Amino acid sequence: MTACILLIGIGILTIALSVPMYLGKVKRNGFYGFRTPLTLSSDEVWYPSNRYAAITVVIWSVIAIGLGGISLFFRPLSSDYEIFLLLFPVTILVPGLISVRWTKKRF
Repeated sequence: MTACILLIGIGILTIALSVPMYLGKVKRNGFYGFRTPLTLSSDEVWYPSNRYAAITVVIWSVIAIGLGGISLFFRPLSSDYEIFLLLFPVTILVPGLISVRWTKKRF
């Protein structure tokens, strides 16, 4: 149960962190935002790529929140932490890979 609540909390946190990226409030930097060598190269790449990354992160975070909520009531695996260890990397890796692909295709 703790891992399910943790997954829900992390999903909410990542949505909150994505809002400034979507709104274009995050200036180009090496700490916060969707950072690749290509996105750090110019503002013309940084802002659209961060906006797109924020959208994908929000979508996958909503999925993670939903799955975390479902897992509170239905135990598909033997351990809460198995659920967390399976779902949390997916919510980070999938939006990242989608955003990298989109950025490379667009720019």
